Amino acid sequence: GATGEMGNGSMLVRQFGLIRLADGTQLGIAMAVSTTGDDADDGRDAITELANAVRRLATGFEARSC
Repeated sequence: GATGEMGNGSMLVRQFGLIRLADGTQLGIAMAVSTTGDDADDGRDAITELANAVRRLATGFEARSC
């Protein structure tokens, strides 16, 4: 992942990774969030929450290849 300041002063936080779904399927994900302030920790917290929700709620991924 990475962080950076955008032209409007907000922070962009990106994260890439693998998560294991409840059924055991491993899934590659890419996420990005922007914050209204200059604190990258806010973005990291948001991405952590989003990744946990995806892991918990995502189902129905049938294809195991790109």
